[in-house]
Amino acid sequence: MKLNHWIIFIIPIVLIGIVFLNKILNGIDDPFYRSLTNEDNLIENLTALFYFMAFGFSIFMLKYMKKNKGAFSIFIILSITFLITGLEEISYGQRILGFDNLMFSANTQREISIHNLDSMQPYRHFYYIITSFLGSFAWLIFPKIKFFAKNELFIKYALPPKFLFSYFSSVLITVLTMKYVPVEFINGRVTFGFFINYDSEFFELILGLGLILFVINSFFQIRKSKINQ
Repeated sequence: MKLNHWIIFIIPIVLIGIVFLNKILNGIDDPFYRSLTNEDNLIENLTALFYFMAFGFSIFMLKYMKKNKGAFSIFIILSITFLITGLEEISYGQRILGFDNLMFSANTQREISIHNLDSMQPYRHFYYIITSFLGSFAWLIFPKIKFFAKNELFIKYALPPKFLFSYFSSVLITVLTMKYVPVEFINGRVTFGFFINYDSEFFELILGLGLILFVINSFFQIRKSKINQ
């Protein structure tokens, strides 16, 4: 990998290291960390911003992919997904527009959002698992499938590059560990008390950062390619 790719690669490792070190030094429920991950605070707002930026860049990407139905379709789906996810993060502007007095009994946070509905809560982790798995390994899997391998534009620009592996794999490992690894397999006495609910906001930020970097990288790569043609 190039030097700038290595720098990008280690960013989530450094961020996760800082958070884990803070947990060790200041406790797993450090008030400062909790304040950053609270509703409508820095981490959630940054995550929403990343998704809205990813939506914008995805829309711009479409004009370069009009002649390739496969890649065009992928970025249509991605742009819609990014927009909805960003809106979900800010509860569709509920508090921004002053609708925070609305109460929704079927929603675990009493807000306008789909992912916090009581019926959706048991399945939230599947979004993280599927997205982080594809982000981690799509560059490795899809080029080996004949149907996709012959679509050069799709392979080159519609798959997260391998230097973003650390963003997606860190989320994948964390979610799988917290959700499926029995406590007794983790050194006997060690429990998942090291993680708290607020950590999900932090790993959503890592995932969102990986996605926006993927889209920005694809945008500038294909733009450069078209300009040089």
